[in-house]
Amino acid sequence: MMRVLLAILLCFCYTSCTHSAATCGTSTRTFTDTDISSGTTIQCVGSTNLTTYPNNEIRWYSATEPSISTSNNLAIQNLVTGVNELMCNFTLNKTDPNPEVTTCSFTVTINSLPNLSAPSPTTPIIYPSTETVTCTADGGFGPADLTWEDSSGSVLSDNQTLNFNNNEQLIIGDDKEFVCVSVNSAGQTSISITVTVKPNPPIVSLTPQSPSAFVGDLTTLTCSASSELTSSNFNYTWDSPINSGVEITDNKLTISDTRTDNEGTYRCNVTLYNSEPGSNNTQLTVTSRPPLVTITSQPDETTYTENDMLTLTCVVTPRPANNIGTITITWSTTGNISGNNSEILTFQSLSVADAGTIMCTATVGNSAANSNTFSLNIIVPAPTVALTASTLTPVLGEDVTLTCDVTNSSASTQPVTITWLRETAVIAQQTPTFMITNVSLNDTADYTCTASIRNSEDTTSNVLPIMVQSLMPQITTLVPVGTVIEGERRDPLDCNATGLPSPDVKWTDSTGNTYNNPLDLMMLTNQMNGTFTCNATNLAGSDSERIIINIIPPKPLLSVLPSESNPVLDKTFTLTCVVNNPIPAGRSLNDYSFKWTSNSSPESISTQQVYTFTATNSTDGMVYTCSASVAGSDVGMATRAALVLQTVPTSIDFSISEVYIGQTRTERCVGTGIPSPIAVINDPADPTVFSSLGVVDLNIFTESDAGTSRTYICTVINPHGMINISQTFTVSLPSIDISFVSEPTTITKGSAVTLTCSVETDPMISLSGSTYTFLMNEQSLGSVTTGLDGSSATYSIPEYTSDDANFMCRISIQGGRIEVEETLTVPTIDLLIIVAGGVSFVVIILLLALVCLILVMVLCCLRQRKRDEPEHYPDYIGLENTGIQQTAFSYPIQIDNYSQSYEDLLAEGQRKLKEQYQQ
Repeated sequence: MMRVLLAILLCFCYTSCTHSAATCGTSTRTFTDTDISSGTTIQCVGSTNLTTYPNNEIRWYSATEPSISTSNNLAIQNLVTGVNELMCNFTLNKTDPNPEVTTCSFTVTINSLPNLSAPSPTTPIIYPSTETVTCTADGGFGPADLTWEDSSGSVLSDNQTLNFNNNEQLIIGDDKEFVCVSVNSAGQTSISITVTVKPNPPIVSLTPQSPSAFVGDLTTLTCSASSELTSSNFNYTWDSPINSGVEITDNKLTISDTRTDNEGTYRCNVTLYNSEPGSNNTQLTVTSRPPLVTITSQPDETTYTENDMLTLTCVVTPRPANNIGTITITWSTTGNISGNNSEILTFQSLSVADAGTIMCTATVGNSAANSNTFSLNIIVPAPTVALTASTLTPVLGEDVTLTCDVTNSSASTQPVTITWLRETAVIAQQTPTFMITNVSLNDTADYTCTASIRNSEDTTSNVLPIMVQSLMPQITTLVPVGTVIEGERRDPLDCNATGLPSPDVKWTDSTGNTYNNPLDLMMLTNQMNGTFTCNATNLAGSDSERIIINIIPPKPLLSVLPSESNPVLDKTFTLTCVVNNPIPAGRSLNDYSFKWTSNSSPESISTQQVYTFTATNSTDGMVYTCSASVAGSDVGMATRAALVLQTVPTSIDFSISEVYIGQTRTERCVGTGIPSPIAVINDPADPTVFSSLGVVDLNIFTESDAGTSRTYICTVINPHGMINISQTFTVSLPSIDISFVSEPTTITKGSAVTLTCSVETDPMISLSGSTYTFLMNEQSLGSVTTGLDGSSATYSIPEYTSDDANFMCRISIQGGRIEVEETLTVPTIDLLIIVAGGVSFVVIILLLALVCLILVMVLCCLRQRKRDEPEHYPDYIGLENTGIQQTAFSYPIQIDNYSQSYEDLLAEGQRKLKEQYQQ
């Protein structure tokens, strides 16, 4: 045993001292143009691998290039832009017949910047503009993100197109620099263009337009500008005839003391950013200031009385420096005087004829001015009024005369104005009498006579109340009707009203037709449906009330008439909704609203009087209901019983999958048709398989049927025809797993033994009533018949006296439909051997411990020898380049002869290992 263990140890030591694989460089790398120019390289394996194993070979290659380089360091300038999938083989000790090869995989990405181009506009761009500049990127690896920025780095566009229609503060300017920036995986690059962007000239206006000023005035001109831009930072400049005395503040030009030499054209020029100037001009006219003329009165009153004295003075300021003869005065008036050239105008005794408006005009040199208007109002005494009436309480329909007597105490010959009013409304003028004919209730009011003279201080009035005796109609009783069925017997509708005189009562409908009271409801038709008004009138007035009468036709009495009593499949068939009661006057069947429904379609399936089945089929067999109404009537309804449509069988539902022996299973065959068909199932190869009820029992197969194929045919039949379908299936044995064990597992002679046999099936089948037969050395021990479960059975041997024996469990499932068996070999020992074996076991354990200690010492010596002689390998471990790396225990050596010498064991171990490696 020690020789065997030592051989195993030597083999383990050999395999544990073989070379380890080389270390690959970084597998995924990314480089840019800068890396290429700087001579960057990638490494196949670590440099320590090259110094440790100098006798090696390196080969770089790809899917398209079989040989790229044989150097460990590969310069990336040899690679293409983009993704390079590379492989590198590192061969260790290439002179060895079976050298070790390490393969390294690399993904190297070479990124590069694109070339940018962007055309620069040659002429200035007027902002806002639809003109654009597009930046394009050619070359480079990977997608490039393009943006536009201004010289300060503010982003103007997040794509390759620069629009000149937004962000005016960043866009507008002379020789503006715009930068197109490209960013991809290699980094960032840019290109710039220079563009002049100008806004449109501002729109300029001046206020006031066509200004005029007097000498010495303060004159102000205001310049206003507007633009489509959001900025209002306008720059204003002015052009004027002279600059002396002119003050300019931004958009305002002010002349504090206007002179005649300031007259002329003034222009305002406005710019915004770097725009062309917008401008506007106006013409200023300068003239001498005219004198100020006013009229003063003595006495200073607002009104004057007949025969009073009045003095008016025309006052001129400023007066000229020389004598008074340089001023010319002219008076004008709507009264009696005109043409007086004196500054003073005197009325010795005022009369009504002097009343009016007075104005004076003063002329100084070539300048003339009018005074204010002086209104001369002259008051005369008011007349007196006496008012009488023929009666103050007239009866409705009588005539009333009112008389107004006026006395004038003024010396004036002005006519007297008489005005008649009812309450506050004017009803007549300039007549001393007023007649009210056929008085009505509306004539009850206060009547006033007013007398006045022009320029009178007051008017005089007198009031008389007139009260007309009457009683207006009032409707006292009107009962609501609601809905009336046309032609239905109803009591007349009476409208009762009171009034003085007794009112006349009539009915009118919504079309204006008139009916006597009471209203006969039986003569109303559906066409009269709507609002009816009761009107009560007399001389005092009228009263009315409205009611709504809903007049509907009678409810239709319906029946359903089929085109034939027994409908046939695939034929035209109709159901007619028949109206059995008289059609209302003025109506026809076209006025009826029909609706067909069915028990499967509660919503409308047709709105025609006749429902047509173009080609009847089996799905048409159901209950159909017709409903109808006319002009808002109640809905009538009629129902037709279900249609019975005869049809041949149309479909079969029959499916059988794989069948397992012993499986309790039935399959059903069902067909559709009218009437419902019967189903028959049979097996053409087995006449015993026949079912006229459409159900077949599949628990009829035995173990001899396993692996066979069966075909069952289902035929469905009704009086109109038949159809069939076949199903082919395979009969299989279920998967059976038998467990057969003994207790105890090792039998001592003279002891009791219990045998247990159990069964599991997939799929599960019935094991009820299974028979378990136990045999020992092919001799029956006994049988056990199970109950409902049947999945296991036990058999006990009270005293076991035999040597090693073979037991068998034979199972008969479902009365022998399936027969299976399982064997069990149980070892037998004597009690004396058990005791001796215990002592031997302890000795073996001690020997094994000693052997392990010796093996550890030998292993340490071998490892030390390996380190001392790295270039020499003894023959018994000369498999250094076979690729076996620390896997000796994966190849167990079977030692057939324990009496072999140490050298034979070693040779046998090497041979076995080499055979395993070659395999």
